[in-house]
Amino acid sequence: MHQQYSTRAVDPDGNCFYRAMSLALYGTQNYHWYLRLLTAIELIHNPNLYSSDNPACVTKNLPVITPEYRHLLRGTLCKGSFSEIVHLFALSSALTLPIQSYCCPYDATSLHPYTVLIKQSSYECTFQTGFLSLMWTSASCADSQPNHFVLLVPIQESTCLYLDTAQTVHESISCTSSNREDVEPDESAETTHVNPADHRNSEMVSGE
Repeated sequence: MHQQYSTRAVDPDGNCFYRAMSLALYGTQNYHWYLRLLTAIELIHNPNLYSSDNPACVTKNLPVITPEYRHLLRGTLCKGSFSEIVHLFALSSALTLPIQSYCCPYDATSLHPYTVLIKQSSYECTFQTGFLSLMWTSASCADSQPNHFVLLVPIQESTCLYLDTAQTVHESISCTSSNREDVEPDESAETTHVNPADHRNSEMVSGE
């Protein structure tokens, strides 16, 4: 793994899943709020897929604990709330984009339950190259359980693999922003983002 991928750090503020996804799609963490919103909308539109007590739940055959639906949705709507693996399914569906989830195994003979290739509401217990990849890790050495996400980038890749999807999301953001004249822009964020590729490489290199 370490010979094939390098990690890109994101802020450990509870928004790390959405920050890592934003970094992959845009080369900046600034759109984490938008991706969290897309995830919440997907959860609201398809509750049966994300309710742990429903036979159709996307994680029904995974050996993981999924929060009760109301708590799951409430957390998704709160900025800084930690993400569960079910959120990866929801955002994969919202973006129609496969997400490769990876977590270091307990031993050399088995995969960690979080190592799955997520394709909207379906998954495979495998790790495959060529997909947007996230790694579960810990925010500090004191944490014994994975509670943080970082982006995995193929070492040979110097450009973003996901520009088509990024452009679609970018156009949606631009359209939403143009229709909200009553909202003042966040001067601390990057506001010149006509082309996500323009400011992609600087943060990808200095994300550590």
